[in-house]
Amino acid sequence: MEIWCDSAQVDAVACFAQHGWLHGVTTNPKILSSNLSPAALQIAKLLEVQAGPVAVQVSATTEEGMLMQAKKLHGYSQRLLIKIPMTSVGIKVLAQLKSMGIPTLATGVFSAEQFLLAAKLGADYVAPYLHQMNKQGIDAIEELSLMQDGIRHYHLSTKVMAASIQDLCIIKNLISLGVNSVTLTPACLNAWIENTYTNDATKTLNEAWEQFPKQFHSDLFSEVG
Repeated sequence: MEIWCDSAQVDAVACFAQHGWLHGVTTNPKILSSNLSPAALQIAKLLEVQAGPVAVQVSATTEEGMLMQAKKLHGYSQRLLIKIPMTSVGIKVLAQLKSMGIPTLATGVFSAEQFLLAAKLGADYVAPYLHQMNKQGIDAIEELSLMQDGIRHYHLSTKVMAASIQDLCIIKNLISLGVNSVTLTPACLNAWIENTYTNDATKTLNEAWEQFPKQFHSDLFSEVG
């Protein structure tokens, strides 16, 4: 499973990148606008502090505007994954970007039907909004299951990127379904890293070691090089 960080917090992204498991970074207009610094500078720093792709969403609402922004972003860096909302206009743009060889992430997805359409149009990733789906009374896990069925039945190369996650318990469902990618906020990623049971078990073992007579310790366990 690819693990992405849904944030433009450069320090947090840089820290996760050092861990070795971060695949890339996702942003959206709300994320970039909340940092009150030039969007281009934020994108440049996110590209700098980690080696993976950075997903950036177009802000235009017209077909011509979306195409222009997508081409400019792709020209800025081929590591940018262009996010296109699954509106009636965005649907027109996806196929055109595919023909230009520009990688895309169809975003704002709420159903398996939307996923299938985006996949047919050549989207590299599709991002269903799990929390918002559940708020609307849509069974997010059922829709994800159908998306995964579509990938298997029709041999689709499009990847599902589960987004808008607030409860880490859902990760178990994503694993069971074989969902390829997940994007999480820094808070969720930190919660994933920390496990109280593991910390407590490790503390117990280390306390036992401290009771072991020092003369029986070995240089193999020395913390000095």
